[in-house]
Amino acid sequence: MRDRIQRKLREVLATDAVCGDSMLNLRSLSRLLNEKAHYVSQVINQDLGANFYELVNRTRIERAQRLLVEAPERTVLEIALSVGYNSKSTFNTAFRRQTGVTPTEYGPRRVGRGDATGLNYARTVRFEQPDVRTDQVERRRVARRVVYARHETVRPLPTAFRG
Repeated sequence: MRDRIQRKLREVLATDAVCGDSMLNLRSLSRLLNEKAHYVSQVINQDLGANFYELVNRTRIERAQRLLVEAPERTVLEIALSVGYNSKSTFNTAFRRQTGVTPTEYGPRRVGRGDATGLNYARTVRFEQPDVRTDQVERRRVARRVVYARHETVRPLPTAFRG
């Protein structure tokens, strides 16, 4: 059963109509596969190592990468809309998260920046993400300083206004 669902997933996600649908969700995909949503979700999570939205985003970004190379005359917004994103900012964020570069930096769109395929070394290197925990701790420390600073400048209400 798992192999059958995986095969169906590959076939359905390879079609432009399905992946280009910005309203695609697990339920609609399950209907297209003629399988129960629970089983489809289980196969995606356990066998493919991603959740539904990660799988769809990965597929959309791979399609966008091909389009950026094959059709450099198309704008980034046109490509984003054609692969199923509703906004350019969401597309840029997802693209950068997966590839390490923005869509405009990718491919032969920039003359003199890489080979004709757009897949040169500089563009395929994944950038390391900053340590989220360290960043969160620093933000908390700054927030605490702001709170303490506010308390130091707060003066007690005059006795006439106290209830």
